[in-house]
Amino acid sequence: MTRDLTVNVGYFSSDTPLKAVRRLSDCEIKKVEFNGLPLLALSNRLRKELKGIMVGEGIEAVSISAVTDLVPVNLGNLASLNKDERRRGIDHVKRCVELADYFGATRIVCDTGTTCEDFVETEINDAALGESLEEILQFATPQGLKVVLLNVPGRRWIVWDGLPPDRWRVVERHVWPWRAWPDREEIVNNLNQRLSGRVWWAFDTANEVVAHGTHPFHLSEVASFYLENRLEIIYLANHPGPFNKVWHRTLLHQHLYEGHYTRADFQEMLKVLEKERFSGELILQIREKEPGEEALRKSIRLFQRL
Repeated sequence: MTRDLTVNVGYFSSDTPLKAVRRLSDCEIKKVEFNGLPLLALSNRLRKELKGIMVGEGIEAVSISAVTDLVPVNLGNLASLNKDERRRGIDHVKRCVELADYFGATRIVCDTGTTCEDFVETEINDAALGESLEEILQFATPQGLKVVLLNVPGRRWIVWDGLPPDRWRVVERHVWPWRAWPDREEIVNNLNQRLSGRVWWAFDTANEVVAHGTHPFHLSEVASFYLENRLEIIYLANHPGPFNKVWHRTLLHQHLYEGHYTRADFQEMLKVLEKERFSGELILQIREKEPGEEALRKSIRLFQRL
């Protein structure tokens, strides 16, 4: 497997995609992933300029992600039981597919949707999600795109007096009866069967800390499961630890060199990937308030020395 790292352009979140790509180029990054909304906000002229910068710098777009666009769900929700909300989510992903075609990316990344109904059976949500993905597949497949799914926390962010929601309403996947994070075994198997194995999968190392809560786990075990189910992307980031709840997750994708995971954790996962000849993408997805080039380079150096 290749040890080349891709970086999500959203790392420089306060910059335009054009400026962010230039800064990544200064860090000698040659492969990037874009989030959909920042690209959609660009005029046609600026998209053409961005494409020119990438060609000039030899930078490849490997994927367009709609995940951060759809969480929280005000833009749309692929698993919603509300048809209008689901339609908005589908239409947004289709726009991202068009962006992928324009920038030469070969993957479109979607989330698995969210629900605010406490006791809705997984099968019901999977049916709604399957209907959304069927339409997306019919739109993306003729363009040669892989549709990649990332399992995300399954509960809406409900604003409470302008603050994050009650932490007990968004909790770790192992706490019954809250199914805030669908069990990967159930949702992956259900959707693979429903969609006849036409989708690919991704997982996020930082999110896995939250998903498992206080239950011990190994990244290598997570990787092994997804490798058996068409693993295409691994999002790399560290996390402070299991006692931080899901509603903080967008602020807790830390650099590889600080947090819950040790070098040994990443090394063990990479050994599994190399053994199985993983040929997908390793995407550095770090979110911090004041991102800088030196911190990014430090994470890249750590990864290259594993």
